[in-house]
Amino acid sequence: MPVSAPPTVAPFSTLEQTVEAVAELISPAAPMGLWMVTKVEGEQWIPLAIRDRRYGFARGATFAWRSTPCVHMVSGEGPCVSGDVSAEPVYAGCALQQHFGFGAYLGYPIHDGRGELFGTVCGFHPEALDLDESALLPRLAAAAQVITTYLAHEELIEDTRRRAERAELESRTDPMTGVLNRRGWELAMEQEQARIARTGSSAAVVLVDLDGLKRLNDSEGHDAGDAVIRRLARVLSTQIRARDVVGRLGGDEFAMLLGGIEHNVAAQVVERIRAALSSARVESTLTWSWAGVLGSLEEALAEADALLIEHKKRHGRQA
Repeated sequence: MPVSAPPTVAPFSTLEQTVEAVAELISPAAPMGLWMVTKVEGEQWIPLAIRDRRYGFARGATFAWRSTPCVHMVSGEGPCVSGDVSAEPVYAGCALQQHFGFGAYLGYPIHDGRGELFGTVCGFHPEALDLDESALLPRLAAAAQVITTYLAHEELIEDTRRRAERAELESRTDPMTGVLNRRGWELAMEQEQARIARTGSSAAVVLVDLDGLKRLNDSEGHDAGDAVIRRLARVLSTQIRARDVVGRLGGDEFAMLLGGIEHNVAAQVVERIRAALSSARVESTLTWSWAGVLGSLEEALAEADALLIEHKKRHGRQA
């Protein structure tokens, strides 16, 4: 009887597609009750793909990285394959046992294209199992290598993609300040959100609102107000890296998009920006929010905006 040719296989276009495929491929390797592909994001351990047979694991849950057996596996303190974790004190006593108990564990580190730790591929089972380490280790390593290869490929083409994006943004600037206008800002947000989906990176959104602009315009004229607006834009533009952007969202409201930045680093950058504005004698209100692999930049922008409104209301800042 006639047969049809198999469909053409398309390359992965997002990190989510990649980790889901890896989870599907690795889960038959051993009868674990739970298989996961995870990401280490700061101090958090975040499951990205889950194959759950025994635990009723809640998607979207996160755990402290230091509470997991993976932190000990990555450091070499525990083996990649442990059929009976009671024989491994670092696994038997780790805090994750309080969230879901496991008697058997498998794990392997995933690195990005720069060789930095990205996350882990790992498996758990409630009871001890007879696991063949010699058969499982190559499969775990191959699963991790698939994700590393995807991340390395994305990193190689990222500079070219970013240059093309910059060229697209250059025509979308605010004539008074030279920073992005609202449409340019929206486009930058779309580009960075797509980058997060492709690479699992993170970003911060910073909002800066001038204080007392209306009062200044009324007392000293619009030229004085315009001068302060331009000074604010200059200060913000000197505080960003090549990959970051500044946009003017309204008359006295500016935004900054800090791409590929961890939460703790973003907090330090925000304080540096705050200090630079103070040194330049620009009275303003600054708030920020951060989006990791499970969040979105639109949600971060909305949170920063809500914080801005609340801060001005609480401190009686004038428009």
